[in-house]
Amino acid sequence: MPASAAGGSGGLSGPATPGAKAASESLTYDNFAQSGCSQAAFSTLAIGHLNIVGPVVVDGTTTLDGVIYDSYSLDLKTGPAIFDTSFDRAFTPPPPASSTYTFVFDSTARQGERQVGRSVTTIHCANGAFSASNVWIPWAEPIPTGHPGAWGALALLLTAAGFARLRAGRA
Repeated sequence: MPASAAGGSGGLSGPATPGAKAASESLTYDNFAQSGCSQAAFSTLAIGHLNIVGPVVVDGTTTLDGVIYDSYSLDLKTGPAIFDTSFDRAFTPPPPASSTYTFVFDSTARQGERQVGRSVTTIHCANGAFSASNVWIPWAEPIPTGHPGAWGALALLLTAAGFARLRAGRA
């Protein structure tokens, strides 16, 4: 399905304004209001909570009923911040024969090259009944595995310890 240029920013409108610092890093949305949906479009207002200290950029993709719809990139400026925003899309052409669908905004928050996590906003329209939810998924930091030579040395050490124990058990 072709992406429509109209239909909002993919979750953000306007610059973030300073807010209170959060205990953990996150980007969440709540207080969905003035919401509506039909076969041809949906829209809702929301409050964004950027609980990441420093400059943050969001790269995202959307899906309509599990099929990639469009992508976006947004500069959230500097957090922490609380801001008004909107989520909306107008479908051109509208999805065939159904006014029940799920539209997902999957946004990866990053600071430079460091990925902080994903904010996933799900819009569900069931024959004109609108619902929305958001979940934050923190980025799992990779576990350092060390140099391959260190693994080899550890394997040799464990093997030698096993042989020593085996010899001690036979004596």
